[in-house]
Amino acid sequence: MKCESHLNILHMETCVISFVKLLENRIGLIGPERGHSLVQKSRADFVGPDRTGPEPMVGPVPGPRTKRSGPRFAILGTGAPRPVPGSKVEPDRTGNRSPLVHPSAGRERASDASHKQGHAFGIRQKTNYHSHALPSTSSPEAIAGVSPSLSVLHLSPSPRTERAPIRGGDGDGIAASAPGAGAGAGAGAGVLILAFSRRRNHRSKKKKTTAHCLPIRCRIFEMRTGKATATATAMAIALVVVLLCIAPRRVRSASDNRLIVGMTLVRNASAIGALCLDGSLPAYHLHRGFGAGANNWLLQFEGGGWCNDIPSCLERANTRRGSTRYMTKYEVFSGILSNNASLNPDFYNWNRVKLRYCDGASFAGDAKFDNGTSLLYFRGQRIWRAIIHDLLPKGLGRAQKALLSGCSAGGLASFLHCDNFAEYLPRNASVKCLSDAGFFLDERDISLNHTMRSFYDDLVSLQGVEKNLDKNCTSSLVYPAMCFFPQYTLKYITTPFFILNSAYDVYQFHHILVPPSADVHGHWNRCKLDPAACTDSQLEILQGFRNDMLATLRMFYQYSGRGGLFINSCFAHCQSELQETWLAVDSPKVNNKTISEAVGDWYYSRRVSKEIDCPYPCDKTCHNLIPVSGNDPTNTKYFGSVIFGIGLASTYLFP
Repeated sequence: MKCESHLNILHMETCVISFVKLLENRIGLIGPERGHSLVQKSRADFVGPDRTGPEPMVGPVPGPRTKRSGPRFAILGTGAPRPVPGSKVEPDRTGNRSPLVHPSAGRERASDASHKQGHAFGIRQKTNYHSHALPSTSSPEAIAGVSPSLSVLHLSPSPRTERAPIRGGDGDGIAASAPGAGAGAGAGAGVLILAFSRRRNHRSKKKKTTAHCLPIRCRIFEMRTGKATATATAMAIALVVVLLCIAPRRVRSASDNRLIVGMTLVRNASAIGALCLDGSLPAYHLHRGFGAGANNWLLQFEGGGWCNDIPSCLERANTRRGSTRYMTKYEVFSGILSNNASLNPDFYNWNRVKLRYCDGASFAGDAKFDNGTSLLYFRGQRIWRAIIHDLLPKGLGRAQKALLSGCSAGGLASFLHCDNFAEYLPRNASVKCLSDAGFFLDERDISLNHTMRSFYDDLVSLQGVEKNLDKNCTSSLVYPAMCFFPQYTLKYITTPFFILNSAYDVYQFHHILVPPSADVHGHWNRCKLDPAACTDSQLEILQGFRNDMLATLRMFYQYSGRGGLFINSCFAHCQSELQETWLAVDSPKVNNKTISEAVGDWYYSRRVSKEIDCPYPCDKTCHNLIPVSGNDPTNTKYFGSVIFGIGLASTYLFP
């Protein structure tokens, strides 16, 4: 098995699981003949502002006793919460007492049990131990395996260190801005320490190896077996090597400063009927500007796909894509939203706002569905208006400079609302707009069907979008709903506009060019996951898609004197919100210019900024991180923007 230092954080657990399974097969420690595996994948709760979930019930798992008291082998995964105070303490199979945490546990302290059983929770005073430090991460999924040979423990800090708070890097703002955020919620939020010590087993009179979890939240998996001490010790050392092989990447992530911003509900939105799909209030996240940027404003539309029929919208209404009730109450601001001058030099001190997306029509619908049983509010246009009116008295109405931007479905919203945004602001304000991964093409799929056109047509009809589309556009087309496509409305936008897009946008690749309905036999599956696995004929089709995008943008490129472009050849989607793609040491570049530099040059008119990349695979600066495809639009399910497993993306992959 190959485990390289450049692997991103999301692949850590896969690496570890694969390694342990390899050991199972090679050593025969726990083999198929016993009917179970050492590691079984399950959902791990992410502690922090970006994931919520029920506390899992953990504790000793029944299994066969062994006469030999061999060493214990520990696997540590990040992101697990410390035990709920009030945990029950029950004996494990060797007679040692370990915490059994129930979801209903109260708020009584469990540290007494921890103190009494120092071998399970803390470091005993006379214990010698060696530690190996690994950076923590906020990966969305940790290893959570159970089998008859495993007992799963949630470890709390030892009493000695319990009072010392876990802090991230200097100025990361996590502790102050996000109460209750886990240690892995932001970069630099702590380290995992794997410590081995020797202690006596009072029953067997033999030495045993114990793994201690030093004071951060972690999950430890104990394995007891009758194999020789040397075998398990070798396995422990080998696993540490596997974890260390990815440490350089994670150390770099831990050095980032991340800003977490709380949610603001628009309290008076209901007065104008501005409601999310389920009737909840709309919301945004505002981080105030300072210094020279105190009167400048950047508004960022959140992405998240669309819904085009009642069943899919009802489903969406019960998720964070259709209700603020299910949304995370804190959001990471990075990339174009960062407040770090070195990471976002042109906009770091502006007032930065993230508009939460809960209507399913790119903030453009205005309708209502009520059949007596189900009720849905398609009020995206009103939500847009309510948020703007809430921000105007907070300083937006006095803006000197302003930028309206968005990612994916939010990038499409930038096209739809750009000129309207300028109308709200002072005449002497410098107002411009940006779309990131929002230039969705009216393109046939590989089966020559207009999958996306049909989807948008249903969406516009259901949610009452047509009356809010550009009147010049709708009056010029036989099918007004097609004005939902940016390529048809772009020429009518008078406000300066910047288009940031990948020529091989993976979202469009997976859902417009090769939707599942057009590839029922899965011939494109490997190509979708790895461009290097594409056949020559598949690459030719992808190059054709790029050519169509450039042809659609040719007039804008040639005749838009105030417009900007950054079309790279990376397999990507949404690049402005991710620090790694916005501005970092290894950020994608076109003509030796990063995305941040290109956008800044355009906004401040420092120089012409229209960058078009050479065809794949010429650009060696691309990350080409391709996520798992979202839901299938041909089944009228909502589907959303795909965020990658790096930086902010390491906090979430969402549909």
